[in-house]
Amino acid sequence: MIKGLVFDFGGILTDPSTRLGAFCLDYASKQGLDSQAFRTTFLQGWSEARVGDISMDAFWQNVASEFSQSPSRLRSEFLNYFKINEQAFNFIKSLRKRYKIAILTNIIKDLFDYLDEKYFFTKYFNSIVLSYKMRTAKPDTAMYKEAVKELGLLADECLYVDDMKENLTPAQKIGMHTIHFKDLNSLKTELMMFGIKTV
Repeated sequence: MIKGLVFDFGGILTDPSTRLGAFCLDYASKQGLDSQAFRTTFLQGWSEARVGDISMDAFWQNVASEFSQSPSRLRSEFLNYFKINEQAFNFIKSLRKRYKIAILTNIIKDLFDYLDEKYFFTKYFNSIVLSYKMRTAKPDTAMYKEAVKELGLLADECLYVDDMKENLTPAQKIGMHTIHFKDLNSLKTELMMFGIKTV
């Protein structure tokens, strides 16, 4: 019996159109930068910052200085780029009446703090497992085990939802049920197939 629902953040709780790669292309285009070079540098820094290997200040400084940009402006543009998928957020919040709910995500501190300040995720979720706090990232099974542990449940009592198929495999390895997220309507249908009450 499913008692806990664990959700990825990016692409589910955030608007699918606001992704890292899309931000890099948009920003580079606006600033007249080589989009491929900017994307490569940004994502390299992101991979270090998301597991806490470098500080937030170092991340913004390193990327900005490589392209003669302002670190504060880059940070501001980045944070303001991301939008929440309000429909998905409201639906997931409604599930907490019957189930424990959690977020499990690879993310940098500045982005989570910024969005949490606006949308109060910590108020609604029973557990929030963040890569920069764990000092590791999906697909490391330690991330998934931590979510299960924080919910106080067994792995087979939890269902994990992610828009990236490769992130479902580690969840399955530790015994969690999984759903590949495509859109909200499909999610509701698949949740019902697991016996999850969605209304």
